[in-house]
Amino acid sequence: MKTDVDHQEHLINTLLLNASFINNIGLLNGKMGISILFYHLSRKFENKIYEEYAGELIDEIYEEITADTPVDFENGLAGIGWGIEYLVLNSFIEADTNEVLEEFDKKIYFELQENHSNMEKGLDGLLGHFAYFSKRKKVVPELTKLFSNAFLSTPPIAHQLENIILDKLRNSLETSISNISNVNSTVQSNAKVIAYIIHDTENLKVS
Repeated sequence: MKTDVDHQEHLINTLLLNASFINNIGLLNGKMGISILFYHLSRKFENKIYEEYAGELIDEIYEEITADTPVDFENGLAGIGWGIEYLVLNSFIEADTNEVLEEFDKKIYFELQENHSNMEKGLDGLLGHFAYFSKRKKVVPELTKLFSNAFLSTPPIAHQLENIILDKLRNSLETSISNISNVNSTVQSNAKVIAYIIHDTENLKVS
């Protein structure tokens, strides 16, 4: 009879085999989130294969970015950029994010300038742009107009937002893991355990 550890290992191996075939490259519903998960798995289990696979997913993400890639947080550039900053900040990867994310900054800021009056207020809209530029430690004019300087520079608010994002990421990963496996109570229980390898922000650098 398989133990929970066996089931968890099976689910991780299923992810290894299938994550590259996911069409979505974003943070909350695609490859960026799964890459973050594998970096955490590699650190927890000291498994170089997981680390290499996470890096391969990052490479695939950059190869699959096109002029039509959305800029939103859940599925597009803002979330991917947030994820890159997160990985660098927590020493999973080394990169000069001012260089790597230069084009992201331009495209996301342009979207903010042109469409902020029509944006939704959640993570897929203004709040997602705020989360991105907050992570990038950049205060831009349009954000300053929309949020007070006090709001932009208040660490507890930024920290709370990070908690919300990581919680949504864990929930999304739990769903993704379950979806690529046979959905049953055992799978869902173990999918949750794997997703929560990405632990609370008390143990992470988030800003």
